[in-house]
Amino acid sequence: MSGPQAVRPVVRWVARHGGRLAAAGLFLLVVGVTLHSVYLAGRVMRSFAHGGLPGSQASPRTAAPGLSRMVFIPAGSFVMGTNAPGANSNDGPAHRVHLSAYYIGRYLVTDREYARFLKATGRPAPTGWRHGTYPPGEGDYPVTDVTWYDATAYARWAGDRLCSEAEWEHAARGPQDGQYPWGNHWVPGRANVEYDVGHPTAVGTYLSGASPYGLYDMAGNVWEWTSSPFTPYPGNDGKNWTFGRWKGYVVTRGGSFMSDWMDATSWQRNPVLPSKAAGYIGFRLCRNAAGGS
Repeated sequence: MSGPQAVRPVVRWVARHGGRLAAAGLFLLVVGVTLHSVYLAGRVMRSFAHGGLPGSQASPRTAAPGLSRMVFIPAGSFVMGTNAPGANSNDGPAHRVHLSAYYIGRYLVTDREYARFLKATGRPAPTGWRHGTYPPGEGDYPVTDVTWYDATAYARWAGDRLCSEAEWEHAARGPQDGQYPWGNHWVPGRANVEYDVGHPTAVGTYLSGASPYGLYDMAGNVWEWTSSPFTPYPGNDGKNWTFGRWKGYVVTRGGSFMSDWMDATSWQRNPVLPSKAAGYIGFRLCRNAAGGS
């Protein structure tokens, strides 16, 4: 059977079942539209949790231009540490500290920036990189898996330095000495903590979590190396066992994507051996301001 004769049975079948085919097609169309709507709604809800609608934070460069830009912090004094009930004894007592004027990086140092340093110096790449290259699509992620010595070498190469923990804390807390970069109360969705994402995110992703000076990721994402040794504050007798145990350690600040939100306070101190490299520790830079105390 060929030609018109072969076509006639098909035509008869379609004529007999056409209504059912149309109904089935309409049903599949409705299901497809519904599933797509659920997907879009999920994207919107996740985006609201991180501070905006889809696309509003697609690129840190678009949202806040200038990844290597430094922010000026004027000279002055602030209250460092805390006397808050329940805080770690190593984080107090609260005491007033005077700082000369300085500059601090608006963002953490990124993979892309660190790659330029490696190319210029021949220094070994972080262990998380393959063939000396950071993972695809992660150029704006904070560089991690770097030791304190690596971070210090990068800062020296860039003509800058690591921040002291006092500089870091003041820049995070702002003139009002807030408990968090945005104020005295925790606000969900303003920082990458508690495995909410499960890994570091591109710098500047959490726009609503910026500090009063306009710095990003001062709470969560990755801990940050400082230049300061882990020693007792003035007025702390230092008899707490941690100070003896952590002799030779340096202070990291800010918490990470793995931290509890209570560990992302701006006064929290975390002692780490300078030789440690981890996927949850990065750094940002500071620079002296000419003339200014």
